[in-house]
Amino acid sequence: MAWNPVYAELLKKHSDVFALLPNVKPRKAISLIKSAGAGLLVELCDYEQRQAEDFWSEIFIEDTWGVANRVSPRGARCLIDLYKNNAFELKKESIGVLEPVELQKYVEDDVRIAAIVNRRKEEAEGQRQRRKYLVMHPNEVRMDEFSASLLNEIMWKNNVIGTDVEMLIGGVSVSKSVSKYWSNSRKTSDNTVTFRWVDKSGKQREEVLISSTNQFNRANDPDRNWGLPE
Repeated sequence: MAWNPVYAELLKKHSDVFALLPNVKPRKAISLIKSAGAGLLVELCDYEQRQAEDFWSEIFIEDTWGVANRVSPRGARCLIDLYKNNAFELKKESIGVLEPVELQKYVEDDVRIAAIVNRRKEEAEGQRQRRKYLVMHPNEVRMDEFSASLLNEIMWKNNVIGTDVEMLIGGVSVSKSVSKYWSNSRKTSDNTVTFRWVDKSGKQREEVLISSTNQFNRANDPDRNWGLPE
């Protein structure tokens, strides 16, 4: 399957997988699979080329940091095949190849992991559809659904645009303020965008959509004479 990096945290890392191959030198094994390519499965394990490439892609799954260091249960299955066909250098030749019981358990965990992924996909799609609906029906937004990004999208969609604007959302008056802040050289500027509202208990709430990197510069501080010479 094509793995979304969001779900990669469900999978084992290279280091964990190779640690479950008995008597294997993990670093050398990882180095081998990084350099060898899917042809190793064709050569040693009699895989068809397309099948080999499909399985091989499941040994190098990217995480949310863009690092391809995750292995799916299907990927682990072909590593077991390579292991049993003497692809990896062993720590002790006298011990030889043993049954990778723990890694086999991970291979058999494929169905459970796939079910978790499918459930998360359904939840994410439900959230996406709910958000799409709320943008079109702002009066139905619950206060516990308030977020700076949703409030901003609702205001844009309803043409409520400006540096200091208000809109009734979910029966609550929500304000949006855009504050400009200058760099000390005054050659560039950026903004802080803040949403504010009063909750049901009467407490003032706020969420920041964008924070200025210049906000605390002396050029924006009256106590420091706006950064001007005294």
